[in-house]
Amino acid sequence: MRKAQDLATAESKLKSASDKRAAMPVPERIVTEADLTVALDAKTTAESELSAIQREIERTHGALEQVGGAVARERLRDAVDALELAERQEQEIEAEYDAWSLLLDQMKQADAAQASNLGQTLAPAVAGRFETLTQRRYENIQLTAQLGTEGVVVAGAVRSTELISVGTREQLSTLYRLALAEYLCTTVVLDDQRVQSDNTRMDWFRGLLAEKAHSFQIVVFTCRPGDYLATSATVPKGKAAHKDTDAGFVRAVDLGRTVRRR
Repeated sequence: MRKAQDLATAESKLKSASDKRAAMPVPERIVTEADLTVALDAKTTAESELSAIQREIERTHGALEQVGGAVARERLRDAVDALELAERQEQEIEAEYDAWSLLLDQMKQADAAQASNLGQTLAPAVAGRFETLTQRRYENIQLTAQLGTEGVVVAGAVRSTELISVGTREQLSTLYRLALAEYLCTTVVLDDQRVQSDNTRMDWFRGLLAEKAHSFQIVVFTCRPGDYLATSATVPKGKAAHKDTDAGFVRAVDLGRTVRRR
């Protein structure tokens, strides 16, 4: 019974193998051992050439990576150096700016303090003379930190200088300029400053100018010399161009006789 079963199984396998063989395409030619050897040799040669090409590709790729990497690293170093230089320059500029800013602040503070101190120094002198000039009509004056006239005191109240007459404002301005020139020991130039003043105040100013001429130089340009000089101090008629009085502290100059047009 077992032998019969083995024979049937074998026949079945044989039939299946035969069917598969019959289904396979028929080769155009019969491959010999020589053909197989040639094909294997060709395969070996192709694999060798492929390996050589792959090695060349890898070598070239590695060389390109090395070159590109070096260039990139060099460019990176240059960029880092440029960045560090720019940062140092920025820090130096910021430090210099801070130093100049601090210096400017200090100068402004010093200037404000000096101006305030100067205003406090000049205010009493200007106020005293202004009070005398106006026969105590105005009690005091107030100066700002920038040495500007903030106002005048009348009956205990501060009045804006815009509310006093033009002539009085001119007289106050002249007193201020004279006080500042005396304090700084410098020259002051006046150009007919008191054309709005009455005779009483002009006489008072004439005496003040003669007094201060002993302390600092005062230059006055005017077409009315009698307002500033006594009659005995003016340039007499004739050819003389100037005249000195008060031991040389006062000199009157006739520009019409001094200046020549060409």
